[in-house]
Amino acid sequence: MAEEAEKPELKKSPIIDKKNYIIKQKTTSSKFAISLLQNSSVYPVSKASHVQSKSRKIFWFAVLIFCTIGCSYDCYRFLKVYLQYPVLISIDLQRNTSANFPAVTVCNMNRMKTYYKDCVLENWNWTQCMQRPYEVNRNSTIIESGGKKYISRFGVPNAIKENYLYKEDTFMDFYAKIDMDSRKRYGYMLQELIKKCSFNSVLCNETDFTFFQNMQYGNCYTFNRKQDGKELKKVFRIGPQTALELELNVMVDSYLDVTQTVGARVVIHNPEEDPNPEEDGVNISPGFESHISLIKTSIKRLPSPYRDRCVNYTEKDSNGSSKNDFDCTRKCVLDLSLSICACVNPFVRIPAFDKRCDYKNSTQMSCLNHVSDAMHRKELTCDCPVPCATTAYSVDVGSSPWTRDSSIHFQSNDLKNGENWTLELHNVNQNKTKFKSAHFVSHAKVEVFYRSLDHTIYTQTAMFSESELYSHLGGHMGLWLSISFMALFECIENMILFLIFLIKN
Repeated sequence: MAEEAEKPELKKSPIIDKKNYIIKQKTTSSKFAISLLQNSSVYPVSKASHVQSKSRKIFWFAVLIFCTIGCSYDCYRFLKVYLQYPVLISIDLQRNTSANFPAVTVCNMNRMKTYYKDCVLENWNWTQCMQRPYEVNRNSTIIESGGKKYISRFGVPNAIKENYLYKEDTFMDFYAKIDMDSRKRYGYMLQELIKKCSFNSVLCNETDFTFFQNMQYGNCYTFNRKQDGKELKKVFRIGPQTALELELNVMVDSYLDVTQTVGARVVIHNPEEDPNPEEDGVNISPGFESHISLIKTSIKRLPSPYRDRCVNYTEKDSNGSSKNDFDCTRKCVLDLSLSICACVNPFVRIPAFDKRCDYKNSTQMSCLNHVSDAMHRKELTCDCPVPCATTAYSVDVGSSPWTRDSSIHFQSNDLKNGENWTLELHNVNQNKTKFKSAHFVSHAKVEVFYRSLDHTIYTQTAMFSESELYSHLGGHMGLWLSISFMALFECIENMILFLIFLIKN
């Protein structure tokens, strides 16, 4: 019986001790928390913990909540701007006594000579073309002599325009299929296009030019292209005295009937970059002397995460990627067309492509139009950001009729039998010139020079640095809550101490 009497006491005793322990623990925990808050360096927290009046406690807690909301709102506004990574643009004007001369690329507006047109339409390469059974006279006017008109795509009847565009697209379909060496030989050689060249009053050499092939303009030649082991040309003065002077012969009597414009295309660009004649450059009309004056400008951008998200295409090119943003966009369009339509634009100005669409196939051409429309609506996009470093030239072009009281002899090493082209012209009066040779309408003169050696550099810099991030956030917390970073660490320490207290008890 004694053992049975002791059992209820053994069961009841632990329950009473547990309740007392929980009550004691809560009381001890709240006292410990209050002691931490009373010693806090955050003034509203310390004040609300010290005061005994209930109304004053409510007041200081309201102040604490209001200041917390205000601090959070200001921090949110700042972080919203900061995470957009805004930039500042600084302008630096460098006054130089010398400057590297830009690269100058010259193309004929006519991509190839008309007396090779039959070879292209027959899809013959250069060797097959030279072995054809008939000989074409160089001076013959195959291209509708006496009646050829160079029409524009605007201001002509729709029927004429559509017929003209059809002829151009049909020819481009054949032209794009021939190999690059044949396209080069069907076009204009350096000595044919550029009859005379001098830089800084010194005659140029053939080694000063590099060859560049373009689907729109055929053979192009670049003066002062950056090459390994060769220094760039420099100028020490401004004006025509230190100009690049070119005398061009566009050979109008050899133009194709699908060529719209007579003249030459001149592109001024960075010596380290490939030219883009379709997008850049100026047209030079024959019979005129054109003056192209330059001012050099550079832009330095910031990479991701800043808004331009620029890319260093020089580094990408070493990995086999695009050379510039234009090349990247063109490649992207081809890839999209190939993936969606299983073929690409047959008239695109790139080297021959195996998967060209048939321009007579309405389904394929409709698919290409759909891709183009989707890109305009931005349903399809290309990730081709701008380059981080860009060098551009502000161009001012002036021209006047080219008249001289002398005969000019142009030597061409490429012409058969060493024949010479001679033009003679005589001034009749101040405003009228009579030409003794019809070849004058094919010739033009170009002068390219700096009008100022000053170099303007636009540089992007981050509006906020990392240190400014901390100073702005700290300023808002100090203004609203009187919290410094030291007080913030104190709050963290108090939280850790309270957790340790709970775990141990």
